[in-house]
Amino acid sequence: MSAPSTLAAERVKTARPYWLPLTLFCLGHFLVDLSSSALGTMQPVLLERFRLSYTQAGILAGVLVFSSSVIQPVYGYLSDRWHSRLFTVLGPAMAGIFIATLGWAPGYAGLLAMVALGGTGIASFHPQAAANAVAHVRQNRARAMAVFVSSGSLGMAAGPLFFGALTKGGTLARTPWGRLPGLLMTVLMAAFAGLIAFPLIGFLLALKLPK
Repeated sequence: MSAPSTLAAERVKTARPYWLPLTLFCLGHFLVDLSSSALGTMQPVLLERFRLSYTQAGILAGVLVFSSSVIQPVYGYLSDRWHSRLFTVLGPAMAGIFIATLGWAPGYAGLLAMVALGGTGIASFHPQAAANAVAHVRQNRARAMAVFVSSGSLGMAAGPLFFGALTKGGTLARTPWGRLPGLLMTVLMAAFAGLIAFPLIGFLLALKLPK
């Protein structure tokens, strides 16, 4: 009678630590996709702020799709080749910083560059995170992957609400606050991965905040 109980206890003890990285990857996925859905909410204000045409606004959206989705296989290849955790760790911060601070762009060229860099953070996160999120899950791996995928969908659904609140009143003055969740996520993931220097960089980047 004791042998099955002992075996079950050992399985629980062995499996439990693997849910911590899965939880971190899910939170990171949520926040990365939170930023990926922000542009649509911010576009009406960007149109007025930068005097954009509808064509220019459409190009911005196209640049985000290309840099965040189409180019993901490139980052999957680089991740397989270099095995660097920075692809995952820096993704939430890059997405949050460059998307949330679009109002600081000096002009349309700056907007394009910032959207592309934000998309780079989104693209670099996904392949490695998807591969590693369930890498050590011993049981119910399909369910764990479903949770990971759903966390990104929840982020995309929450993005318009989050950034809609920050752009309330037709201004971008408060949107830089939107980079804080991604920055804090990068600090947390960097600490978990043992990358000591990057939490300090994250805190330094968070110092310049809107009033």
